[in-house]
Amino acid sequence: MLDAVRPVPAPGPVPGVEWVDLVDTDPIQALESFVLGWFPAEETAAADAGSTAGEPDGLPQALSAFHRLACLRPAIHRFHDPVLRHPQHASGPLGDRLVFAEWAGASMDWSIPWPPHGPDTTAPLVWHTEDPDNDDAETILEEEPLSRFLLQFTIFGAWLAAPYHART
Repeated sequence: MLDAVRPVPAPGPVPGVEWVDLVDTDPIQALESFVLGWFPAEETAAADAGSTAGEPDGLPQALSAFHRLACLRPAIHRFHDPVLRHPQHASGPLGDRLVFAEWAGASMDWSIPWPPHGPDTTAPLVWHTEDPDNDDAETILEEEPLSRFLLQFTIFGAWLAAPYHART
């Protein structure tokens, strides 16, 4: 009876989970290992490969790494609410910012201070803004810096896109 509903195993090796050991020490490498291991390579148009046209100069290392990975594994830009291909400049209650992700038709967004400033411009803090078009928009600070936030956001997007779901 269970054979009728059991999923057919995917061809090829099962993706590894070694990236989990890197989350605390090297979250950018963890993101790279997760994306390259969990998403198959695809044929991409030559014009799309490696293109950073329209991206602001001086992106933080984590966001640049994410965009390089998206060129190798375009599936991460096809999530229901993906990281934006082209971050957008905006202003908010905390100052100028660079919006790099939106959710639910832009009813919320995630951004970093722009231009980057402060003690750590390589792993900036992430701001989450509810209803960003509202003059009274609420902006809160995410718990994770950009590098770990992008990993979590990508894992969540992969989970939403998966044919089977499990959660605790």
